[in-house]
Order: sequence, then C-alpha cells, then structure tokens
Amino acid sequence: MKSANNLIAAVSVLILAVATQAADASRTARIEDTSGVKTEVSDLKSSFETYSRQAPDERADDCVHITVPYCEVAIPTSCLLSITSSGGLTTVTYQWRGQQRTISGALDANFAGQSDFGTFELSSAKLRQLIFNGPSAAADLRPPGPQGQFVTASVVLKNGTALVMTGLQRHASYYSSEGYIVGGATRHNHSADFRFLRGESLTTVAFAAIRKLEFSGEDAVSVTLKNGHVATGKLSDKDDARLDGWTGETDQGLAFVAPASVRAVEFGDITSKGTP
Repeated sequence: MKSANNLIAAVSVLILAVATQAADASRTARIEDTSGVKTEVSDLKSSFETYSRQAPDERADDCVHITVPYCEVAIPTSCLLSITSSGGLTTVTYQWRGQQRTISGALDANFAGQSDFGTFELSSAKLRQLIFNGPSAAADLRPPGPQGQFVTASVVLKNGTALVMTGLQRHASYYSSEGYIVGGATRHNHSADFRFLRGESLTTVAFAAIRKLEFSGEDAVSVTLKNGHVATGKLSDKDDARLDGWTGETDQGLAFVAPASVRAVEFGDITSKGTP
C-alpha cells in the first residue's frame, strides 16, 4: 500500500463510497486473471489494508481501493459494475448517487469468494477483468456529526482544487498502550471539532462554530469563527487532538484528505441527519 507521501503532489484523498443496501445476493462476477483463466465467483468480497486507518466506521469494509492523481478511492464491492486492468492501469466502473461512474488508476484489492472449485482468492495484481452479472446496490449514506448533524465544508487543496465535503470529520491516528499489559495499538478517532494550541493551551472548537481554517508552514493555523473572532496557533501532536486527515462525503463518495495537502477549510451549512 502506498503511503500518502508517495501520492502525486503529496495529496491523499480517500473516497469511500458507502452502500445503503445490500447488493442482490444472486450477483456473481466473472473474473479473468492475468494467465487468462476465467472463473465464475459468487459471494465476492474485497478488502484493502488501510481501511481501518481511514474509515469512520465498519461501513467502509468490503471495498476495493484505487489510487488516482490526488485521490485514493475505496468503493464497496456492492457498488461495483466492472474492473478492467491493462498496461498497469485499472478502470473501475461503479454506481454512486444514482449515477454510473468510471475512475482509472492503480488498484489495490484482495478478492475472495466461492466458485465451482471451492474457495476463490485473487490479488488485484493478478486481475485482468471482473464483470458483475447484475445491478449494483444504491449508495448514498452520509456519516452523522454530533446530534445527527452534517457539517458541510469546502476543503481547498494546495493546488487550488476545492472539494465540497458533507459530514466533515477530523481524523486523528495515534499509538496507545491503554488496555495493554505489554505493547499497544494504533487508535483511530474521528470527530466534528478542531483542536489546536493557542499559546500554551489546547483549544477545542466545534465545526459548527468555525467559518474558516487557514494553514501555513508545517503546523501554523489561523481559526476564524462565525462570530468574527480570529485566533492563530499551531497544530497539536497530542493523541486524539492530532490532525491526521479530513473525512467526508463528496460527489464521488466518502473522502480522506491528508492535512499536508490542504491550504484551507471553509465551513458552510449544517443539516440534520437524513437531509439529502
């Protein structure tokens, strides 16, 4: 798995298309590997290594992962229509928000299912083509913020691109030995607030109160509130106060954006859970 630092222009965006309903259980996939062997596979599942680092919850499980310029896209198997790999480039066709979408890049997935010859397993590195024989599931599920609210924001990348993200959350990733006698584990936290050091104090501000965040240098930040007050400070590296990325829904799915790629975040409306 490529790290965010290896992405083009140091931009890492994880887009997670989340299915709201299970795909037809009768759907099977015809899979051809790079040796030319074709297999009819049922109960197909897929996975990729970084899901737990990026995803707000288990809804991101059973996904394929594709890297394109400025983006990493995770698409649920239930939303897939087809995958074709040729010349080191993979094209994925899938369903999202009632529209058929196509994206091309480097695929990372491990496929598993059942065939006439028993269990089936295949790495995406050995995949030539995958075609489903039935329609995909619908996909349009927004992750809730506090009290079932969704915060909408425009995440402005350093290349000038603006990603409108609904259900924005701050991602923090840190190592903790809590609960372990020996060793520990990496913990992943998602929250609808921004935490930064203002002088020597650690300040926590709800997204709902913020108008704009502007980043400069390695860890400098300017915070403008909706009441007009402005404060400057620096990012914290303390456990769940860290800023390791942004997650939220875009027109293509759920996105993860690396902080090193972001110039500013401009906050907009707050809508209630279930609002389209």
